[in-house]
Amino acid sequence: RARRISPVRDAKENQISYTLHQDSPVILPDMMETVWCAVNRKTKNGVVLGGEQKLSVYEALQAITINAAKQYGEEQEKGTIAPGKRADFVVLDKDPMTAEPNDIRNIQVMMTVKDGQTIYQA
Repeated sequence: RARRISPVRDAKENQISYTLHQDSPVILPDMMETVWCAVNRKTKNGVVLGGEQKLSVYEALQAITINAAKQYGEEQEKGTIAPGKRADFVVLDKDPMTAEPNDIRNIQVMMTVKDGQTIYQA
């Protein structure tokens, strides 16, 4: 039964919008950890759980940006970087699209920008 938890690949293939989340204290509120989980689907012991439900890095990033904005009905102002939208984004120390999948959880946020203002800088 645990293999079927969060069947995001099935959702995508059936054109059902999906997002990703954390259930603290299962995992801490860390979006790169969440992306890592969706891409790798590994347990704490390193066992792949429901490997057929893995997402690509791109799909996982879409889930926490574009799909999340759509879920809240805020896609006109959030979710992508475009003229007229809120300037909310992070700068990472590595590109998750080119990182080894197992290393995604180690990518660090170097800066957070919200509404065009830097609110965090490492």
